[in-house]
Amino acid sequence: MVHIRHAEPADVAAWARLRSALWPDGSIDEHTAEAAAFFTTPRVGPGVIPEAVFVAVAPDSGAQIIGFVEVSRRMYAEGCETSPVGFLEGWYVIPAYRRQGVGRALVLEAEVWARRLGCREFASDALVGNTESAAAHHALGFEEVEIIRCFRKDLKPETANEDYGRPLNTEDLSMDSVVHFEMPYENRERIAKFYQSAFGWKTQMLGADMNNYVLATTTESTDAGPTKPGAINGGFYGKMPDRPMQYPSVVIAVNDVTRSMEKVVAAGGKVLGEPMEIPGVGHYVSFVDPEGNRVSMLQPIPRR
Repeated sequence: MVHIRHAEPADVAAWARLRSALWPDGSIDEHTAEAAAFFTTPRVGPGVIPEAVFVAVAPDSGAQIIGFVEVSRRMYAEGCETSPVGFLEGWYVIPAYRRQGVGRALVLEAEVWARRLGCREFASDALVGNTESAAAHHALGFEEVEIIRCFRKDLKPETANEDYGRPLNTEDLSMDSVVHFEMPYENRERIAKFYQSAFGWKTQMLGADMNNYVLATTTESTDAGPTKPGAINGGFYGKMPDRPMQYPSVVIAVNDVTRSMEKVVAAGGKVLGEPMEIPGVGHYVSFVDPEGNRVSMLQPIPRR
C-alpha cells in the first residue's frame, strides 16, 4: 500500500528529479535549489507557493519516492466563491506507478491538508491542450469552471528615441498614496470598544444607508484628514457571506478610478466588480494583486 507523508530535507534530490519531469523547462539545478529552499524558508500563510509538499512511497520501491504533490492556499481561484482556496500547484507520479491510485492518494492528502486549514474549496488548473490532465481532474471530482486565454508582449524601454516611441511620461510615475485602512467585523460595538480601549481611537457608527460602516479616527484630524504626517484613519465594515476575501486591507487614493482599474489589470491584478459611489466620499472599488492581497481604490470627491 502506498504511503503518503510530508516531504523531508532528505527528499530534495528525488523530489527535484520528479519536478524536472513535470516541469522540464527548468533545469535540474534550478529544481534542486527550489526544493532545498522549501526547507529553509518560512512556509506559512496564504500566498506561499508551495506551502506544503507531500510525497508518495510504495512498499515495493525500496523507499523510493514515486510521486509528489505541491499545494498552497490562494486568496483567489477562478470559479471559487470562498477565500482562501486550497490549490493544487503541482502533481506528478512516475509512469510505472500510474493508474494504481497513487495520484488519487496524493490529491486526497492535499485536500485533507487544505480542509484542516479552513478551506472550503479546492482548485487546480491545466493548459487547455493537456487533455490527460483534464481527464485526471474530472476523475478526482473536479468540475471545469473557466477557460482563459493568456497573452504577452515585449515592452520596449520608453525613450525620446523614435525607435522606441513616445518620450517617457513622468505623470505615469506619480505615486498614489495609502489614505485609509479597513477591517471586517461581526459585531461592530465589540470592535469599536476594543480599539477605543486598546489604542484610544475614536469611532463613529454610520447608519444603514452607509451599510453600518464604522469610521475609525486614529490621530488628530480635520475635515481634510489627519494632521500628523504619515498617519491615516480607517474604518470597519460588516462581514457579508457573499463577499470574497474579507480581511484587513488598505485603501489607495487615485485621481481617476477608471484609469487606475485599467492599470491594475495591465499590471497583473484583478478588479472585483465595478466602482460604487459612496455618498459624500467618492467612487470605490476593490482589486486583488498578483500575490492574492485584496486592496481597494478610492477616487475622492474634491474638497473645496
